Amino acid sequence: MSLLQSLFRQKAAINQEFFDVIGQIDAEAHAAERHAMIRLMNHIHVVDRIFAAHLRGEPHAYAATNTP
Repeated sequence: MSLLQSLFRQKAAINQEFFDVIGQIDAEAHAAERHAMIRLMNHIHVVDRIFAAHLRGEPHAYAATNTP
C-alpha cells in the first residue's frame, strides 16, 4: 500500500469516528457545538472536492472553503 493510500484510509477512519460522535450529541443540549462540528465536516468535504478538481485539472464550483 502506498503512503497516499494509507493516509486516505486513515482519514476515512477518522471521519467515521467523527460522524459517530456527531450522531451521539444531543442536538438540543449542545446545538452550537453540534453545528460547529457539522460546519467543520462540511469544510473538510469542500476542501477535498477542491483538491480533487485541482488534481484532475478541472474547475470547481466553490468560491470558498465552506458553503453558506
